[in-house]
Amino acid sequence: QEGPLWFKLAVSWLEQLEEELEQARVPKAFLDCQMHILKMALGSPVLCSLLGSGLVSMIHERCVALEPQLQFQQALANCAVLDDLEHVERVCKEVDASGLVASGSWLLPDGPSLYTMVAERLNRLQSAANAAREAAGDVEQELRELGQSLDLPTMRGAIARARGCGIATEALDGLERRCDDLQQQMLLRTKLQGCAVCEDLASVKQTIAEMRQAGLDAPSKWLLVDGPKLFARAISRQEQLQRIDQLKQEISSAVSTLDVKELQSKLSAASEYGIASQQIPEEYNLFLSLQDSRVVEKKSQDLLKSAGTDAVYQLMVSNLADQLDILGIKVDSAGMQDITHIVRKRTSLTIATPADTLVEERCFADLYNFSRLRDPLTWPAPNSTADPVKLRQQMLQFTPEPISRSLTEMSPALEQIAVATFTDLMRCMGDQLSTFAAEKQQPVIKAAQQDAALCDEIYVQVLKQLTENPSTLSCTSGWELLQVLVAEVLPSEELCDFLRSFLAKHCCSVEVPVGSPRNRGGTMALSEKRLSNRRKTYFNFVTVVQVQLAEETLNKFDAKRSGRTET
Repeated sequence: QEGPLWFKLAVSWLEQLEEELEQARVPKAFLDCQMHILKMALGSPVLCSLLGSGLVSMIHERCVALEPQLQFQQALANCAVLDDLEHVERVCKEVDASGLVASGSWLLPDGPSLYTMVAERLNRLQSAANAAREAAGDVEQELRELGQSLDLPTMRGAIARARGCGIATEALDGLERRCDDLQQQMLLRTKLQGCAVCEDLASVKQTIAEMRQAGLDAPSKWLLVDGPKLFARAISRQEQLQRIDQLKQEISSAVSTLDVKELQSKLSAASEYGIASQQIPEEYNLFLSLQDSRVVEKKSQDLLKSAGTDAVYQLMVSNLADQLDILGIKVDSAGMQDITHIVRKRTSLTIATPADTLVEERCFADLYNFSRLRDPLTWPAPNSTADPVKLRQQMLQFTPEPISRSLTEMSPALEQIAVATFTDLMRCMGDQLSTFAAEKQQPVIKAAQQDAALCDEIYVQVLKQLTENPSTLSCTSGWELLQVLVAEVLPSEELCDFLRSFLAKHCCSVEVPVGSPRNRGGTMALSEKRLSNRRKTYFNFVTVVQVQLAEETLNKFDAKRSGRTET
């Protein structure tokens, strides 16, 4: 009873399926569903008995043949929109291998058209791939040529073309790294260029630190030609700004201690570094005001009235005294002698500050600060002058003539001995002819041993004759005499400080003035050759021989003084 019903149903399904197969682009999901229903129907024993085994077998074979075509249909549809050459080639080969190249082999109506479309797409993709391979050689050559280029846009374009051609070589990787490095260096170069006009030291330091962090402190790391030069300029600018800051601090320090000489030096250096007077108006105005002797004298008197004892006060007095000396109106040294007295009162247990040390050097470096030194206005100079500075220089510098008065204050009786001893000193040093061949040092030594005041006088006389002495023979004799003196008898404690400063000063090689030594006179001028030889000898003496003599004398002096202190 169910047979006719099943048969009509099967015929209806078959007709519907054939109708749908005739339609183009039937969705695969729909066909799969229909195929599944048909397979279930064909699996019914009742339907098989009604249709007969031949018809059922034919329907089954058609379903089996239709299944792979449905898969190929989907694959071809996907290839229609894919740019993957390998995938499209693989699908086409699989379709060819299944025998579906001929349009009559297809059961699906859109199968032949899909295959034809994909085959054409495959041809286009193969042509494009061939063209890309041909272009890839040109692109690789371009990559190699751009390996030393600085044209960033051109290099970026070549990299984009290489990626489009599917190139993945070391040349491409190297060019990409070069582009990244070049872009970074261009940014850093802009900062370096800004350093040339930057006034902020911190900014310049930060830029230089960035350069070092990037490894650009080494010239070989730069890709840009002007990079190393710009970095060197930035370093120079940093040093310049550091020097400017240092100069400003040094100017402030000179102002705080009224050191006019140092202030002038630092202001001149600041001008060379482009620091205008408008940037430091107070310091500049102070310097100008201290060129007026009345201002200097008033400041000096105010300081002396304050009776300060700290090192800064003493340094200010010392500096003002030097300025008065430079201005040529320094009549006496009472202020500096007071400072010297304060310095000498310090005990060995006192911790000396840098300012204390500087004041001490200033005090004892100038013999004019010795408290028992004669007033230069009472000194009978051979070349009479009213200038107290020149009088002081004449009194404390070498003279080829005997003296008529002592260099220090003493009693008339001792002064006669001091004047006579100076003549003995000149004979000892070879500055005056001697009519006898006896020991020339002994008269001077004996006179120094007679009296403490006379001892100080003789030491001052020796230091005077060793100052600005143009004769190397005379100086050598003077140093030898001084060595014997310090071994036999020392001057007063006050003069010992000046003596040690004198010895320490000459232990250092000094710069020989051009034209030294000066001609000591005579009726015949020295020839150029003889004068040149004398200058060479004098230069060797001042820079070598005198330094050795001073060091030997200083060692003997320190040993003698140490023994006296212990005693």
